[in-house]
Amino acid sequence: MRKILLGGLIALLPGCAGAEGAADWQGNSAQSVTREAVVAEDAAAWQQVWARVGTPAPAALPDGNVAVAVFAGQKRTGGTSVEFVDVQQGENQTTVRYRIKLPPLTQMTTQVISSPYAIKLVPHNGKPVVAEEVR
Repeated sequence: MRKILLGGLIALLPGCAGAEGAADWQGNSAQSVTREAVVAEDAAAWQQVWARVGTPAPAALPDGNVAVAVFAGQKRTGGTSVEFVDVQQGENQTTVRYRIKLPPLTQMTTQVISSPYAIKLVPHNGKPVVAEEVR
């Protein structure tokens, strides 16, 4: 039981994405209430991403990486999340695919205003990085 709990806690630490497609950072209370995807390729854009989250950046944007931030927009309940599906290295660009997951209609949810977000670091190989929503 303790091994499972500890493994779960480690997976929740910022910057400790365990599985492919996992977010490096995620939460439910971003300052941004707009549904959008943002690609941060430099220090200024990285700071702007964290301003949208509403907290200071945990560190500088790591060298050789680009950040993809997805904001689900303001929701009237809890239960919505952002999931990164995969990263596809194409000939002309890198595509980061994501999904905004809504709670099932039959699921009870908390009645609270939320604004889910997720941020993923992607190795920068010199090609443009684009975010693409999938259903």
